[in-house]
Amino acid sequence: RQLLPSGSLQGRKVTALQQYCKNHGWDLSPPQAIQAGIQVSVVPLEIPPLKVQIYNSGAHTPKTTPQNEYLELVSLLNVIDQPETPIRSINQTLTVQSSALQGQIQSAIEKLGPTESRTEQYCKYSFKFIGKNETLTVKQYNSGKLTLQGLAGPLYKSVLECIVPHYKVHFPNSAISVDSLLGLSTTKPVPQGQAANNELLEVPLPDIGTDESGKGDYFGPMVIAGVLIDSVTEAALKELGVKDSKTLSDKRCKELAVKIRQLLPGKYEEVEISPERYNQLYEQFKAEGKNLNYLLAWGHARAIESLLLKGSCSHAIADQFGDQNYIRSKLMEKGKKRNLSME
Repeated sequence: RQLLPSGSLQGRKVTALQQYCKNHGWDLSPPQAIQAGIQVSVVPLEIPPLKVQIYNSGAHTPKTTPQNEYLELVSLLNVIDQPETPIRSINQTLTVQSSALQGQIQSAIEKLGPTESRTEQYCKYSFKFIGKNETLTVKQYNSGKLTLQGLAGPLYKSVLECIVPHYKVHFPNSAISVDSLLGLSTTKPVPQGQAANNELLEVPLPDIGTDESGKGDYFGPMVIAGVLIDSVTEAALKELGVKDSKTLSDKRCKELAVKIRQLLPGKYEEVEISPERYNQLYEQFKAEGKNLNYLLAWGHARAIESLLLKGSCSHAIADQFGDQNYIRSKLMEKGKKRNLSME
């Protein structure tokens, strides 16, 4: 009797055939060796047998059948061919600040056998994986940013399985999981219009957060606000009930604004751009062939620069209105020298 690797695609298909035939009261012949594979015969009582070839590669024939009684069985085998993790475009950014954690993740990923390993400026390591239908590049930047980019499915899952367990050892209370990063978790739904692969792991503290208001159909100034928080003030803000303003009433937002200013004296910044100044800047950027994102970046950069004068920080989070490089390009010397990691 020929033994098949139970975890292989070939072995899984044979197991599926055995279970299906058992459930339907059909006989299944023992596997017979053929060139580069095996052949079995499905033998019901009332209809002619169906011969199925399953090759060592996992491929099988037939893919279709004119016999209606076998359609479900053939479809079952075809479904097994589909990867559990569908291949899709990947553009994942994670944050890994700890040098020890970076090293552990690097060692784990190296065991997967990268196709290429490169030395790149500003990177601790850079790996590229190339599979049959997949390509994935993994880079750990010195700033703490870890990026995964390419077109991948099972390979992407394998790399995440190298990252997440080590991360959970360092941050056991984190809700991060392989399923959540794959977009398979139902515990944290992804907002409409936001890709699941934009999720971050942990944001290191202290950090700066900025956002803007008044850029739409609004008669009044555009305001960019930023805060510099640490673990103590983060807990205090949560206690106050600070959260996504879209879930709060206008009245509650005004009340919280007063309390935030009281809680963070010298650790908040408000950049107000009057309609007149807005029009001037807009025309200036337009003349340079730049769009609204550059104007927003200018405001966010001013808030970040001012906060860097008030405290030490290596990480900043800005509203996702465009490429983070917009903001980087508008930072002045203070921000550029700090080697800010931005999301």
